[in-house]
Amino acid sequence: MKKIFACFLVTAMVVGCGGESVKPPPKTYPVTGIVTYNGEPLKGATVSFWAPNSPRAGAGVTDEKGEFQLQTSEGENTVTVTKIVGSVSALSKDAAKDPAKMAESTAVSPPVKKKASKKDPAPPKPPVPEKYSTVKDSQLKQPVTAKGPNRAELKLTD
Repeated sequence: MKKIFACFLVTAMVVGCGGESVKPPPKTYPVTGIVTYNGEPLKGATVSFWAPNSPRAGAGVTDEKGEFQLQTSEGENTVTVTKIVGSVSALSKDAAKDPAKMAESTAVSPPVKKKASKKDPAPPKPPVPEKYSTVKDSQLKQPVTAKGPNRAELKLTD
């Protein structure tokens, strides 16, 4: 009986449990490039390359010079560029030492509803125009080939 069970177990492991076989991920190729916004290097932006037949994007972050590196699949990639401005506020030194003050400083308050007035400042301008931020809206296209070199020069404007 043990031999039959062992044979069954080995057969199940070799054959699998049925269903579709898992496809290996598509090959990826290196891409380098630079992003400028109105002629200036764009520091700290996320650059994403969306290949037509790949389940995920290749992404990189721009350095001080606006340069980036990433890996993505072959084909005509749609490129998105996004940038988040701001940071999580730092805790005061007192709050970091005292758990009660930490809880107080990190408590979430309900939003205060206020009527808009003409004196209210305009919302800040986004660091990158929205037309570059989604696959649906971005007109940035970049071919990526297995042969390479794959170098992108992304010139963003208002």
